[in-house]
Amino acid sequence: MKPSPHIQTELRLCAALLIELEVAMTPSDFEEKWHRLLGHIERVWNKCQHHFGRSPKWSGWKGQYESQRRIDPLLSYLKNARGAHEHTVADITATKSGSISISAGPSGRAYIKHLQVGVDGIKGEWDGDLAVTFEPGGVELVPVTNRGKTYPVPTSHLNRPLEDISAITIGRYGLLYYEALVAKAESHFIT
Repeated sequence: MKPSPHIQTELRLCAALLIELEVAMTPSDFEEKWHRLLGHIERVWNKCQHHFGRSPKWSGWKGQYESQRRIDPLLSYLKNARGAHEHTVADITATKSGSISISAGPSGRAYIKHLQVGVDGIKGEWDGDLAVTFEPGGVELVPVTNRGKTYPVPTSHLNRPLEDISAITIGRYGLLYYEALVAKAESHFIT
């Protein structure tokens, strides 16, 4: 059996979409890239099934991965978010608004005479010190329901906690998993 260029193409598309997610300028652009990434990640598995499935050894070999795709929170979420997006009208992401919070700083007191918030930052005149917290807006993942079952946004992968639950982090771990799966399949099945 020879390597499949189609599987490698899907992996490259996933990697490119992760880069595009990081620089997406609008929530709608981010969501479109996320939806495409979900499709290409699932296509990696489908193309592995088709390509390596021609070997009689595939049925026994794939069992571990099928189980992980069903049980692992991150892998299951990716698979079912793609299914919910493709086969339902339910949202699989939510747009969150950004915010700015201004309060008294460490001294506990601040008197604001005037304040202007703009693209160049915060300008004005005040007595005391200010604590300014900026929370950027963006797109966040939400629990997805596929075929009557709800899948929460994953907080772990392969029994290890995730550093955050952003789409980029979840997509990156998904891609790393499938890259490793393909490498193991190729080393096992390709002669």
